[in-house]
This record gives sequence, C-alpha cells and structure tokens, in this order.
Amino acid sequence: MGIDVQVESERGEVETEVLDPDEFTERLLPGLHSEQSHCLRWVDEYGNTLFNQYKMPFFWREIAEAVSSAVEPKVRAHCERVLALVRSALEREHIYVRFVGD
Repeated sequence: MGIDVQVESERGEVETEVLDPDEFTERLLPGLHSEQSHCLRWVDEYGNTLFNQYKMPFFWREIAEAVSSAVEPKVRAHCERVLALVRSALEREHIYVRFVGD
C-alpha cells in the first residue's frame, strides 16, 4: 500500500483524497536528508504527515517541481492528481493536507 493524500477539515473530515494503490506518491519524496526540500522530506512513508495552511504554499511549490520531473506517464498522472488536490486546499482556512502512510 502506498501513501494516500487527503484534504481534510479542521475536524478531520476527509473532503477529497487521492489513493495510492500503486505506490506512486513516494516518488514525489526527495528523501529525509535532502537539503533542497523544506516540506516533502518530512513526509513519513509509514505514518501520517499533516500540512497546515501556513505550510501549503511552500509545500505546493515543492510538489509542482517534483511533478515536473516525473517521467513515467502513470506516475506523472498520479502526481498531477496529488498536485491538483493540494492546489484545491491553497488559501483556504482550516483546511489541511494529510499524507497517510501504510
């Protein structure tokens, strides 16, 4: 099982999500020791990672850069869905993006 990505309310209600049965989300992640990543490197593949509205613009830019470097069509399509999900959460108050590891 991969890393699902969800947009949720402040009460934890899932509004939208991108499921990851093929384990494509982890291909967005640069690794814990990446000095060029300020947000994505902290995504826990085996636990949950939550991003709030203050982190969202920085987080969105990192995802956009990662998507632009995706080569495989299926991986790119999945990553574009994740990017669109995060974009839908930008500039909304009391909305969070959660990465749900296996």
